[in-house]
Formats: sequence, structure tokens, C-alpha cells
Amino acid sequence: MPKTVEPVRFVPDDGTGYLMDIGTEIPANGRFILPPDVAEAQIATILASIGAQPLSAIGDPVPCSDAQNAKLRKLEFIRTNGGSMSVPVSSRADLLGAATVITGVLNSSGSDVVCIKLHGEEFLDLADELGLNYTNTFATSHVPLTADKQYYYAGNISYETDANSGVGSTVFQPIKSISDLLNAPSTQLTPAWAGCVGAFSNALACRGKGRRNPRKHRRYILTFATKDTPASTTEVAKTETAELPVADSAAAGILACGQAAAALAGAYCIGYRGDLGRAYPMFALSVQQINEMPSEIDPILLLPPAIASQIIEVGVACTIAGLTPRTLVLYLSDGAIFKVSYPQPFSDALFDYLTLNSEIAAFEFVGERLKYGRLRKLLDYVQF
Repeated sequence: MPKTVEPVRFVPDDGTGYLMDIGTEIPANGRFILPPDVAEAQIATILASIGAQPLSAIGDPVPCSDAQNAKLRKLEFIRTNGGSMSVPVSSRADLLGAATVITGVLNSSGSDVVCIKLHGEEFLDLADELGLNYTNTFATSHVPLTADKQYYYAGNISYETDANSGVGSTVFQPIKSISDLLNAPSTQLTPAWAGCVGAFSNALACRGKGRRNPRKHRRYILTFATKDTPASTTEVAKTETAELPVADSAAAGILACGQAAAALAGAYCIGYRGDLGRAYPMFALSVQQINEMPSEIDPILLLPPAIASQIIEVGVACTIAGLTPRTLVLYLSDGAIFKVSYPQPFSDALFDYLTLNSEIAAFEFVGERLKYGRLRKLLDYVQF
């Protein structure tokens, strides 16, 4: 069965326009591909949840998109069969609401959603929107003149994600910014730094192997004309690119930061990328036999009914980096041993339920493990 490509539009005069992170409403066109196992009758429900209208029928005007060289924010839904669907979303105001509606649509087709990811918007050029007017000025190069290595200004900031409806969720976000100064933001970015980024928090950074922070913070991407000595009339100018993190999730804060960035000396191009990689995982239970003893006992039937009913077969599982989920190890009366990922904390009720089952000779409960500072990223305003 072929996939259905569904064009969509965001029209300010005709319903809901596309609301940029900076708060400007624009007309924009997009599309999504409806999986072959989802009925076309569900398209209207999906469009309503993302604030879009169907792209023109005959006689219905098609808007001129203001996002020709941009990528609209999207929610990506990863499903148990290994497939996925990505849909553009008109606003950040109710991302979880849209995700909930679309998850219900996809789950009703028989292949459940196991993970939802947010891909923030990307605009390559916002010079007009932010009032950038290059006047042949130059910034100080971010390459140090006297040091034998490149400096970076790195630490943790209090950062508002786009995770929750309307207001975001505050986490401690590590950033690393190129600089010509030791233990300070670059001379290029200093005038805008306080308003865009703020002070580093006193949260300690955890060290460890692997990718510690899968989230990519929102930021402006600036291109500067630079010189080692900006006032020099003989030095040949260079081009350098720098990223300016944006801590605030509110449209007014993002806009104010962008306007301050556009006023920086030497800046002649400015782009923007939104909050990227925020995941809403839905942990599917996994069951694994860890010895080779033949068994006719179904370990699923040994679990409490409320838990057993949640088990689904997963083609692609979605996880949180740094989190090892809790597991229940069942030692059965016939000698088989099964390991089950368990979604709930240990309780007296679970102990009593398992103890009363004659097919379970013994059991072991292994709690979840958080590492690499993941707890600090899951809880609001945690200080260490």
C-alpha cells in the first residue's frame, strides 16, 4: 500500500499561521507522509492538532511561503514497527497536546509509538526580522593573538527547553563557546552575552564516557567580518562564524537576544536553530531469557495484569541517554531465568503478588541507574 503525502499550510489570514520562535507569525507550507497503515480519514485530526490547513483545493489560494530556505519545527514519532512519521507544528504553545493526539491516531492503527522527538526550527537568514544592518564594521577575531591554543568558554547554564506546554522546562544545559579570552566569552559576543546566555550556574559537571548531552540548545549562528585589530585600515578582514546560545524559551526573550546579536559589531549574517533533540520516550517492556533452560512458562503471565497489559513488541526502542531502566529477574520453578524491564518502582504489593505465585521460585529487583548528570537534567532547579 503506497504512502500518502499530505501537503499542509500555515496561513495567518485563514486560520493559524506558523509562529516562529521569535514570535513572528508567517505563512508557510509543509507536508507529512501518512504511514500506509493509517487511514486517510485521520488526516483531518492530525492537521487540527498541528494547527495547519490542507494545502489548496481547486480555487483555494496557495500562500507564498516565508520559509523557503527554512526547516519548520517538527515532531517525529518512532513506532514499534521501526517506522516513523514527522509532522510540522505551527506553534510551541502545546507540543505535548499535539503529540498526544497524534500518538492516539498512530496507536489506533496497531503499531504503537515508543518515542517522540522534537526537532526545532532552522532559519538560515533572519537579518530582516532582527534588524541586522551591516555598516562595514569589524569584530575582534576569536582566535587568540598571544596564546598557542584556542580558548573556549564552557559551563552549565539555566536553560528553558521547549518540552512542556507553553512555558518550557528548566534544566542545566552545558555549553561551549569559542573565545579569544581565557575564562570569558569572546570579545565578539560579550555585548550580547548577559542577555542571551546569562551567568554560569554552580552545578558541577559530571564526567564520563559516551555522549553525555543529546540535547542541542537553541542558538543564533552569526557570521562576522573580523580583524585582529578592528580599527586597522590595512589589515585584511577575515570571516568567522560563532554560535550564541539562547537560554530563554519565551518568544520575547529569543527576539530580544536576536536583536542584540544583530547589533554586534562586524555581524553581517544571522541564522537561528531551535531546541533540538528533546525526546518523550515511552518505554516498552522487554523480556529476555538469560539461561538456556527449556520452559513452558510464559513470564508475561507472571506479572501483575496492569503491567502485563502494557507489553508491546518493539522494532526500535527509544531510550534516554544515561538512564538504565529498572529490571525484574524471575527465577522460575522449572529452572528458567527471565529478565524483564519493569516500569514501576518496587512495592509491597509487587512483593506479595510475586511471592504468592508458585511458579516463581525466587526473584530479584534491580533499581534504575542514572549517570552523567542525567538526574540534574530531569529535575527542575536542582543544585549540586
